[in-house]
Amino acid sequence: MNSRPSSVLIQAHRRLTLLFSTIVGLVLIVMTGLYLYVAESALYDNSFAAFEQDVSSLAAALEQEINITRSWLSQIQADGSYLLYLTDNDIPLAYTAQNPSYTALFDDALAKADALARTDARPAAEYESGRQNSSVSFLYTAQNGERYLAACTRIAKKNGQLKMLLLSPLFGLQRQIVRQRLLFLAIVSGAILLLFFLCRRFTALFLQPVEESHRRQVQFVASASHELRTPLTVLTNCLSAMRRSDKEEREGFMRIMEKECFRMARLVADLLTLAGADSQGFPIRPSAVELDTLLLEQSEAFELLAHEKGIALTLRLPEEHLPPCRCDRERISQVLAILIQNALSYHRDEGEDRFIALSLKSSGRWFCLTVADNGPGIPDAQKEAVFERFYRCDPARRQKDHFGLGLSIAHEITLAHGGRLQLCDTKGGGASFLVWLPSVNR
Repeated sequence: MNSRPSSVLIQAHRRLTLLFSTIVGLVLIVMTGLYLYVAESALYDNSFAAFEQDVSSLAAALEQEINITRSWLSQIQADGSYLLYLTDNDIPLAYTAQNPSYTALFDDALAKADALARTDARPAAEYESGRQNSSVSFLYTAQNGERYLAACTRIAKKNGQLKMLLLSPLFGLQRQIVRQRLLFLAIVSGAILLLFFLCRRFTALFLQPVEESHRRQVQFVASASHELRTPLTVLTNCLSAMRRSDKEEREGFMRIMEKECFRMARLVADLLTLAGADSQGFPIRPSAVELDTLLLEQSEAFELLAHEKGIALTLRLPEEHLPPCRCDRERISQVLAILIQNALSYHRDEGEDRFIALSLKSSGRWFCLTVADNGPGIPDAQKEAVFERFYRCDPARRQKDHFGLGLSIAHEITLAHGGRLQLCDTKGGGASFLVWLPSVNR
C-alpha cells in the first residue's frame, strides 16, 4: 500500500512551516531592530558624552594657554577625529586660516551654532556678550550630507574673546553602525534559515500522528472493502446461479446467502464498534461487576466448544474475596469472549495436553484477567502488530469467520476502561493475554 503522505498533508506541512517560520522570523526581526535601536542610541550618547568631555578639556587648555602654537593645533587634528577652528576677537588664527577647504564648513557650522544659541534667551545673551565663557553643542549635518558632532565655545579673555569651533566627523561611528547592522543582518538571516528548517522538522513531527491516522484510515477502508468483497461476490454468484437452478438447489443457495449475510452483519457491527472508538464515542456503562462471576460465565459458555475441539478449558479464581470492579459488564464479557474465541480458533490442531487457562488476580490497584493457551504462540516481531485492524499472524491460516478485528476491538474496549491489554508468552509455549482493569473508579 502506498505510504506516501497525501497532497493535503503535504500542503498543510508547507503552510505550517511557512506560518511558524514567518511568525518566529518576524519576532526575531522586531527584537533585533529594537536591540539595534537601543545599541545605536547608546553609541551616539557615548560618543556625544566623550565629545563634550574633550570640548571641556580643550576649552580649559585654551583658557590657560598663553601661546597657541601650530604644533599644538596640529596634534589635536592629527588622527582626523577632530576639525578645529579658532578665532581671536573674530580673527581666524593663522593655522586654521590656511585651510580654505573647510572655510565654508566652518562658516555654516558657526551660523548653526549662533542660531541654536538664540533659541534660549538667557544662554543667547550670555553667548553674545562675551563677558563669560559659554558653549553650545549640537549634531550638525553639512550641506554635502556628512554629519558631525559640533561644539562652539566662547572663552572670555582680558583683551577680548577666543572662539573655538570643534567638529568631530561621524563617518567612523557610522561605519561601525553599518558593520554592526550587516553583522546582525547576517546573523538574523542565518537564524531565520535555521528556524525554517527547524520549523519544517517540528511540523513534520507534529503532523506524524495525523499522517499515521490518515494512513490507518486508508488502510482500514481498503481492508474493509477487501473483506466485504468476498461475501458480496458469493451473494452475486448465488443470485446468478438461482436463476438457472431448480427448487432444491435454490434452498442450498439461500442457506449460503443467509450465512454470508450474517457474516457481513457481524463485520459491519465490528466496523461500527471501531468507528465509535475512533470518534471517542465509545459507549461505556460502568457498574459494580464481580469479575470472578463474569469469568465463570465465560468459562461455562465456551466449555462445550472447547471440549469438541479437544482443548481443556480451565479456570483458576483467587481464594480470597475480591471487591467488585467498576466496568461495563457487557463490554468486558465481549473482551473475554474475543480472547477465548481467538485462542480456540488459532490453537494447535493436534497434540496432547492442549489447554486454555482462565484466571483472575488482584495486584495493588489493578485487576488482571488472563486468557492463556499453549498453542503455537505469537512471534516477538508480531506482538505489537496483533492489535492492528485486519491483522492476522499467519496469512495461510486465514479463516472466513475471522476478520482480524477481534483483538483491535478488545484493545479499544480495555483502553476505554482506563486499562490495558497485554500480550506475553505462556511459560512452556503459547500466548497469554492479560486484561488489566483499575480496581477503583479513576
